[in-house]
Amino acid sequence: MSNKSILLKYGGDIIESELFCRAERQKHHFRSNVASHSINTALFCILFYKILSKMHIEINIAVLVVAALAHDLGIIGRDKKFSSSYQCLSGHPKDSVKSLHEIVPDADEKVCDAIQSHMFPLCTSVPNSKEAWILSFSDKCASFTDFFKKYSVGTNI
Repeated sequence: MSNKSILLKYGGDIIESELFCRAERQKHHFRSNVASHSINTALFCILFYKILSKMHIEINIAVLVVAALAHDLGIIGRDKKFSSSYQCLSGHPKDSVKSLHEIVPDADEKVCDAIQSHMFPLCTSVPNSKEAWILSFSDKCASFTDFFKKYSVGTNI
């Protein structure tokens, strides 16, 4: 299955939501936007899922994709919600879970936990699952690539 198919199969509701469309307009990491960064994060998650699957390590791809696409939705409107970069860094995971519930009211608890801990080790919530660890690492990889190429993958998946 292609990366695009995986993204749409598990994260289509998020990608097609009005909130995710707003994420395209929210600047993030100086050279990117929340939507592009989130797709990049999801693509890293899919890459690590494929690698770990070849090693017979079971990972829930649905949890990974949904968590990756929603992990930074709480950043939308940051200038009105947060008074500092640190407040945004520490507060957006909780707001991202709230935003996810607007799109997917019955979101899996494992997804919510992964989103809550994706800022580890910058924040103290330690990931509690393989999926949460993969999300946290994938977020760092995507953040790193955000600095090198404007809208590195973009929302044109």
